Amino acid sequence: MSEPPDPITINDVLFAFPRAFSLDLKILRAYYGVHSLEIRHDSSSPFYLPTPEGGSKSLFVPSDSGISLLTVLNKSYEFEKVMFFQELAGRVTGEVTLIDIGANVGLFSRQCLNRIGNARFVHCYEPHPDNFELLARNLGGIERVSLVNKGLGAEESRLAFYEDPQNVGNYSLNVHAMPERFGRTEIDILPAHSQEEAWLSPGLPILYKSDTQGFDEIIATSLGDRVWQQVEGGSFELWRLADKQFDRERFARILDVFPNKRFEKNRQQPVSTAEVMEFLSHEDNAADDLLFWK
Repeated sequence: MSEPPDPITINDVLFAFPRAFSLDLKILRAYYGVHSLEIRHDSSSPFYLPTPEGGSKSLFVPSDSGISLLTVLNKSYEFEKVMFFQELAGRVTGEVTLIDIGANVGLFSRQCLNRIGNARFVHCYEPHPDNFELLARNLGGIERVSLVNKGLGAEESRLAFYEDPQNVGNYSLNVHAMPERFGRTEIDILPAHSQEEAWLSPGLPILYKSDTQGFDEIIATSLGDRVWQQVEGGSFELWRLADKQFDRERFARILDVFPNKRFEKNRQQPVSTAEVMEFLSHEDNAADDLLFWK
């Protein structure tokens, strides 16, 4: 007589579900044309935003196997960075302005609205039309939030924008950030310095988040000294890509404004401006987020 099969346990299910779900998302997007999902979080999630009617605002995410997978499984997205910004805001007396460059579909800013009670103004910049549509659904109608459907750069222009078909969080102006197969569209770029007055005029400390898949340094060095004097802290996404052209001396001077700098992958280890610039001297596609504060 054969032995009965081992029963399926909850651990088996929890092990298998993320792998199956990742494939399901790829199939939904590639074969069934499902490009976004609607999620209704409860108050335990940092995505939770109450509505004036007493309900909660739905969260819309792209049906990719990058952002959506992590958002569904974790009920949050890059939450450690959100907590870092919450700590920065807690150091400030009074209100703050949050700048979100490369806002994507608004996951970071939405969690900050949930967790940072003294965020008075939020400025989100997202150039891709599909991402911006979801961003507008996720954060539209909130009075203190400004949404701009353009990217930032050194000057006004229209540039090629490259798309990772499986991860809408990996869209970039640098083709070297792409996998072997990728898409392409065109986006509008605003001069970064044209936005300075809107950020500075309230006179509030600024929390600065930049996540542009290889364009962060160009944006940062296009901003004036007044901005960096008002920034309390923030994060850059630093990606070691080929063909990155930016003012290295200017970027080093910006880093020098902030005595505290740590790479996100090793938060316990302080780094100097020289070490950050050495990190950026390579072109091997390695990446890390730099956290910085005064």
